[in-house]
Parts: sequence; C-alpha cells; structure tokens
Amino acid sequence: MRIILASTSIYRSKALKKIGVCFEVVPSSFNEKKIRCKRPSSLTKRLSFEKARDVCEKLKKVGEKKLVVIGGDSVGYYKGKILEKPKNKEEAFKMLMMLSGKKHYFYSGVTILKIENEKESVFSTYDKNGVYFRKLSEDEVRVFVKKEPVEIWAGSYNLEVDEKKGYGFIRKVTGDRYNVWGIPIGKIRNMILA
Repeated sequence: MRIILASTSIYRSKALKKIGVCFEVVPSSFNEKKIRCKRPSSLTKRLSFEKARDVCEKLKKVGEKKLVVIGGDSVGYYKGKILEKPKNKEEAFKMLMMLSGKKHYFYSGVTILKIENEKESVFSTYDKNGVYFRKLSEDEVRVFVKKEPVEIWAGSYNLEVDEKKGYGFIRKVTGDRYNVWGIPIGKIRNMILA
C-alpha cells in the first residue's frame, strides 16, 4: 500500500524516516487561510485533515484504490494567540521577541486517511509540547531572522535548526520532541507501521 505524506516539510519527512516509514511526498494545494479556529488543537487537526483529504482526492481521481495519506499542521500558542508562519522577517522578529524568556506551547495535528477496497477510515489527533525559551537579545534575534528561513516555520523557529546551528534559543522542551518537528510520531507510530 502506498504511503503518502501530504506535506513538503523536510522536518516531517525526517521524522517519518527516523521511524522507518517508506513514503512518497505529494504536496497538498489546500488553502490554509480558509480555516480559522481559536483553539490550536482544533486548528491543527482540521488543517491536517483538509490537507490529507486534498491529496487523497487527487490520487483517487487518477485511479488509486489503496492509500495511506498523512496530513500534518503545526502552530505555536502563547497567551491566547495562535502563532502560525510569520508573513515576513519583521513579524518573525516580533514573534521571537515576544517568546523571549517565556514558556509557550507548540501544537502539531496529524490525520491518517486510509483507503482500501472502497472503504475509507480517518484518524486525527494532535499533541502539545511546552517550549521554554531563554532570554534573547534583539541583536541575536535579528541575526537569526536574517540568516534563517523563518517564514516557513510556525512560531518563527525550528527545534532542529536551533540545536544543530547552536543558537540555543530553546532551553527546554516537554513531551515528544518530534511533535515540535511538525508530527506527533508517538501518537501515530503504530498506526503507520502496522
């Protein structure tokens, strides 16, 4: 059975590869701006479902009958505000300075859509992490925003880049670290590998 990741996120791909999933990438063309929710758990689950559904429908139109499609979405959350991908570098700077020295939450939703013998099953869930930033200076945030592709990251940051490049913005993460990569592996591992 073909396993499809409905995302171009290299971090979701890396997470799935780390647990041994063989998959193909077929990007979703679903317009995320269509969906607005106040709760990050609802938003990430709904967007992950819509992305998976979009790719599934495309593949069914070309005759696919046995598929597993994985959709994902992530956001940060701080004091009642959902932190999506910033529109530009200035917005990213403001977002990171707002998170400086504070704890916020990171949500990732995932949907697994299975189609086999004309039957369809859907599983959607999300996970949540506490993410603690150390106190950041304006200068180091400006350097980070200038050097890194912050516009592609929910919350304007990326855990792997922070650690590998030695920025050290993130002091501590609670929960499944893969969730901060954009996919709650702990919650879906057995379903995908079954």
